[in-house]
Amino acid sequence: MIASAVIALLNHLLRGESWARKRLQPCAGKIVRFCTPPFADFDLVVQSNGEIAVATDAIAPDATLTLAPSLLPRLLTHDEKAYSNILI
Repeated sequence: MIASAVIALLNHLLRGESWARKRLQPCAGKIVRFCTPPFADFDLVVQSNGEIAVATDAIAPDATLTLAPSLLPRLLTHDEKAYSNILI
């Protein structure tokens, strides 16, 4: 459920930013795992149109992003210093 909410939010943002979708298009098929302990991890795949979807294949992700839950509000307010606290 969390993954579907995140996907809906991210795709909504991406639909308003064509430059971001264009930058993601070369990454089509790549999988990123989002880890936000203690919540469940979820895997997303970049689609050919630059939007994202749930990754259903059980393969290793191409990248893993680990975020502390306390970072989420800071990221939503565009706190530039918060980005340096994301573990990649």
